[in-house]
Amino acid sequence: MASEIKVDTISEKTSANGVTIDGVNIKDSALATAGSVPLSTIDIDGGTDIGAAIVDADLFIVDDGAGGTNRKVAASRLKTYAGTTINNATANEIVTIGSTTTELDAEANLTFDGSTLTCIGAVNVGVDDAGHDVKFFGNTTAQYVMWDASEDDFVAADAVKLACGNSTDVFMLHDGTNSVLENATGNLTIDNAASDADIIFKGTDGGSDITALSLDMSDNGGAYFKDDIYCYDDKGLVLGTDKDFIFCHRNGEGSVNIYVGAEGNGKGTNEGQVAITVGDSAGSIFTLEGGEGGSAQINLYADQADDNGDYNRIYAHASGGVFFGNHTDGAWDDEFKISDDAVTTEHSISTATVDYAEFFEWKTELASDARITETYGLTVVLDNDKVRLAEAGEEANVIGVVRPNGTSSFVGGNGLYWHGRKIKNVWGEEERENYTIVNWHNLGENGRSERRYNFMKDRIPQYELINQPNQDIPNWHLLDSNFKRGEDGNKIPIVVPSTDEEKAAHRYTERTTHRVTGKPLTRRIFNSDYDPNLTYVDRKERRKEWCIVGLVGQVPIRDTAIIPTTWTKMKTLESGIDLYYIK
Repeated sequence: MASEIKVDTISEKTSANGVTIDGVNIKDSALATAGSVPLSTIDIDGGTDIGAAIVDADLFIVDDGAGGTNRKVAASRLKTYAGTTINNATANEIVTIGSTTTELDAEANLTFDGSTLTCIGAVNVGVDDAGHDVKFFGNTTAQYVMWDASEDDFVAADAVKLACGNSTDVFMLHDGTNSVLENATGNLTIDNAASDADIIFKGTDGGSDITALSLDMSDNGGAYFKDDIYCYDDKGLVLGTDKDFIFCHRNGEGSVNIYVGAEGNGKGTNEGQVAITVGDSAGSIFTLEGGEGGSAQINLYADQADDNGDYNRIYAHASGGVFFGNHTDGAWDDEFKISDDAVTTEHSISTATVDYAEFFEWKTELASDARITETYGLTVVLDNDKVRLAEAGEEANVIGVVRPNGTSSFVGGNGLYWHGRKIKNVWGEEERENYTIVNWHNLGENGRSERRYNFMKDRIPQYELINQPNQDIPNWHLLDSNFKRGEDGNKIPIVVPSTDEEKAAHRYTERTTHRVTGKPLTRRIFNSDYDPNLTYVDRKERRKEWCIVGLVGQVPIRDTAIIPTTWTKMKTLESGIDLYYIK
């Protein structure tokens, strides 16, 4: 059948306007108006290349579905569509996304949504030309990252190995839910070959929680740190849980403490502690504190402690007093005790000197220091409650011989304080009064104890105390120089629990009896005449006022002294000085 053209209207125009057939304009062998042309009749082979790279603004013609509408589309849409999914790539096929070249394993499945690259299976992504690969190992719970500087494989599928080559390398571990890798069952090994490389754990605002950190540097004989290790204020190093040890700084960072903590990080109710305080323009303190009802003990083991005689100890007993003992007989045996009112020994005390002496006040103060030496070896008599040098005819009244400092085995009558500092009765017994002791805890995070307070109830200071407050005066708790200052220079108030609720929360307790002995708590009473602002000078430093008189034993005596006939001459020491036995 012959072809035929059926048209309603053919309009011939000038060459400038073309020809219009049924409303379709043809000009210069091209359609000049919208219309439908079969795809098979379109020939784009003869077109001219645009001579430039395709950019986001370039347009393409697409059909929006089978038999749909032809539309234009920007080139920018092709990148999003093409980058969304790469499935079942051929083994070792090289795929480039943007400027990144990725080598895919045959079983890899990568999806990319424009911001996150997700892998299922195992895939290597080459990032440089030195054989360094980032390897992704996927499983049902997490995606692990491994930077392999030299090997083709890895230790285990649940292990992660990171090696950083320069200061800009950053690694992030993610388990799909959490921002850190929390659910891995393997190990995170960080291998840095550079001697100046750092390993940094950084969290929000500089903080970081590391639940398990193991440092294995066996090749170097131990673990080493490039710089200091810092703990935040009022935090510590906790070894284990429940009753394990804690190393921390407490009390305003004034000391380093070691104790057993029932609450993880914070001293509880019953624990003792070891505290080391390094003085700043003050003395340094080593504190060994027993737990509730327990002693504070220092063991001294000699010769590798391989014999009973090598064991010795010094300890403060909970019932009072400081003891010195040994383990010679196979069990601890206390030999020496210092208590608040006596020094007691189980055996003898040996000294190089051989006489007993006492302090007596001179009736008339000596005129000069030279005169003190001149009285050595002369005898004295009592004149009421004081002494003077003996005169001829007073042999029967002589009580003893003047002695130098430090030459008698025992000297009575001296002391560490003014003798009237505490009130005593006529027998020399110190008068005592009852008191109440109070304890409470200053609590920190999670209700954990930051500090335990322990004061006499009527002597609770209003402000925090310095590390070594002066407590040698009656009202030491009011002494301004005993109070600590904060960074702003102001004193730091002490808050005492007052309500029943506060007392329960802060473990506030009161006691009037000793926990171990059950005896009432008592204290000495200060004399109202005592002036703590005066410095006490002991009697051996005031020899023009005080005389040491040898009363019993072997003493040197000048041959010019008044000597009782009952004393026995033993021998001549040198010209003018003889050794006598006084009895």
